[in-house]
Amino acid sequence: MTDTPSNPDRRPHMVMVVGNQVVGDSRVEKSAVTAEQAGYRVTVLGTARRTVFPIGEYHGIPIYRTPAVFRRQSALNQWKSLRPSVSPTWGRLADADGTPTFGPGEPLPAPGAGAGRSWRDRLAENVELARDRVVAKTPGGWRTVWPHIADYEELFLPPLLHLAPDVIHTHDRHPLAAVHSYVQLMRSRGRTIPWLYDAHEWVPGQEIVGGDQARIGWVAAEAELIRHADAVISVTDELAGRMKSRHRLPERPTVVHNAPLAAKTPLEPEQRLPLRQECGLDEDTPLLVYIGRLADVRGIFTVIDALAQLPGVHAAFVGNQDDAYRQRMRDHAAQIGVDDRLHIADYVPSSSVTWYIQGATCGVSPLMPTPAHELAIPTKLREYLQSGLPLVVSDLTEQAAFTRDGGLGTVFAPGQADSLAGAVQELLDRLPDFRAAVRDPEVQAQHTWEGSEQVLTELWHRLCPVPDAAAGPAGVEPAASETTGPVLAVVAEAPEDQPLVHAWRDQAGPVEPVPGVPVDGGGRGPALKDALDRWIRVDRAADGVLYTGAVNASGSLDGGFSSEVRSLLERGKPVAVWTAEAPLADPRLLAEAYEGHPFSMLPREAAERYRRQVRRSAQPLLDLQAGGNLQLLTSRQADARLLGALWCPVPVPTPTTDRYGSSGWAPEGAQDRPVQVLVVPTLRTPQEEQALDRMAERAEAEGLEILRPRHRKFRPAMAATADLVIDALHLGESSDAAAWAWRSGRIVVGQSTSAPAAPEEAAAPAAPVVQAGDHDLTDRVLELAESLRAGEAGELLRASHDYGTLVHDGRLSVRVIRSALGL
Repeated sequence: MTDTPSNPDRRPHMVMVVGNQVVGDSRVEKSAVTAEQAGYRVTVLGTARRTVFPIGEYHGIPIYRTPAVFRRQSALNQWKSLRPSVSPTWGRLADADGTPTFGPGEPLPAPGAGAGRSWRDRLAENVELARDRVVAKTPGGWRTVWPHIADYEELFLPPLLHLAPDVIHTHDRHPLAAVHSYVQLMRSRGRTIPWLYDAHEWVPGQEIVGGDQARIGWVAAEAELIRHADAVISVTDELAGRMKSRHRLPERPTVVHNAPLAAKTPLEPEQRLPLRQECGLDEDTPLLVYIGRLADVRGIFTVIDALAQLPGVHAAFVGNQDDAYRQRMRDHAAQIGVDDRLHIADYVPSSSVTWYIQGATCGVSPLMPTPAHELAIPTKLREYLQSGLPLVVSDLTEQAAFTRDGGLGTVFAPGQADSLAGAVQELLDRLPDFRAAVRDPEVQAQHTWEGSEQVLTELWHRLCPVPDAAAGPAGVEPAASETTGPVLAVVAEAPEDQPLVHAWRDQAGPVEPVPGVPVDGGGRGPALKDALDRWIRVDRAADGVLYTGAVNASGSLDGGFSSEVRSLLERGKPVAVWTAEAPLADPRLLAEAYEGHPFSMLPREAAERYRRQVRRSAQPLLDLQAGGNLQLLTSRQADARLLGALWCPVPVPTPTTDRYGSSGWAPEGAQDRPVQVLVVPTLRTPQEEQALDRMAERAEAEGLEILRPRHRKFRPAMAATADLVIDALHLGESSDAAAWAWRSGRIVVGQSTSAPAAPEEAAAPAAPVVQAGDHDLTDRVLELAESLRAGEAGELLRASHDYGTLVHDGRLSVRVIRSALGL
């Protein structure tokens, strides 16, 4: 029994570990939902691949896919490549009469296996395999025989340490070593963590990638580690009996059939249509369906070959996204002239499988013979039954008996296309009878997940009891809020300090502030558990997500900034990136477009160096922009030159103090203090810098206070307290600092610009900039300072104040964001 869980919500934390991407693994997905309903807080831990994002969720349950780095296996492969080439063989040490022996349940050698190899090579290999068997049976020896197991151990152990589970559900063989090591480590620290092993298949009979060494290592690892589990689960009665006998277990493994849920869960039309509709077929066209991994050993090509003998019959394969394998299937179908009747589709969520395929004619399980397959009753058989589909299965022990005994379909010789074609034709001829058999209410009731849930729940509660107050359905729900309207998640370094957060909260709806981590590595990422909780809340609670620059909500856990944004987009979440003043437009384009631009005056070498620096810092944002992601820019120039970009004004909070009264707009106490002039640190030409030096020298002599902060120490909000703000004179646009100046009724000196191009809801007038150039900057600053002292600048001050209120009080920014995100 486990220690009392320490998490605040009192629910014990269950981590389910599996050596795949989780997507499409219906047993893992259904088990996770059942565990949540049984009162556990569940996290699913899988492995990452290029086809999925590291962080995901299933019905509100967080999924973390740890990056799969198999260093030991790679080293072993490199070492093998340096050895003399030896063809694989199924042979074993010969009997006394010279006849090769084969291990129990192993496939016979392929014809010609070992041909052309000397007896010395064969003897050396057999001796090596015999040695591996001996080493593998020693404690931990399987790590030496097959280092790939240790790779998985290294893969899963760190996330387990971060997640700190109270109980562990281990799916299949891959996480065994890591879970056992974690439990032993916790025991040495005084904590007892119960765990169970859910054996999905018969490991001694599995076709394991890696050949003899892999099989020897995995079989030995399971045999050693299974005895340390607090409970064992199997998928069939036959497998439970074999496991108890082989491993001398103290009790028979609990049988949990991997049946589908009785309820059919439709998907929205924009997500997926029913299979028959996706294939574009009418109701009378025979359609075979296969669900599962696309692999030769699953008999995929037997089905394709059979189509040549079944005119008018179509076949649909719902499987993993293996582009190379899918192309092999299409090429083979084209060679035999059936490519127009072959359909390949991606997985759908496990809860929607029966809804998705119910329009097919029958379900096919064409497994090829292996010891594991002989003992298997694949999940797909019960999914077919719950969909009301008769079965066509290859003649392997368990699935053939399952089909024949219930009169649920037809059986064919494995690997033989003509036999499969005959079985399909027989089924079509007697289709009403077979449909009646599979749709019988008693048959349907025998093969549902609901019957397995009670067995699982009782087992979990025995290992790790759940407090009464924690029982019942759980999951991440949107935070309650009295404010109505769309919920916007804002990802920023310090979200509560963002004026945009307060503007949205005041004018649009609730905000989900999400602390972000800069992509340049400045700052540590959140802990794994916190990152998952935060990510699921964004995914479940927010109607749209706004990133304020290149910041990650989950650090590097979801693959980085671009990966994190694409992950949300692929799940249908509207996302925009607020780039503020980030330089995105190519400096060469700006130099060509604006006469006298600072970029045009840089030496060629310096200009190229600056261009590379700009591109490197902007690359994450440019990558997203190239992929069609929406960019919200405060830069008018970049907006005009980047596709998929919109101008959006900087929201500035209401000034806390207004030094200019409503009567005459004169500065309070202006005669008692010097006029303050702020020089915004921005890109300037050499001539402009010289003009600023002359202005500063003259102005200080006239009693003005000149502030010239360095770029790293400057904040745009500093412009809200200066009397005059000297913005860029040659960039063709105003900076974010000018927005703060206008919002507080300050005067901005710079370069006049036209009104920004914007959608109708973001229309804005031209900004009130007092124009100045290099030649007259000093005179203009002194004139404005004198006007302020004399109280004669009221019109300029009022224009700045009105423009700042109209454009930069947040209302316009919120309208642009709502329109851009479709909220």
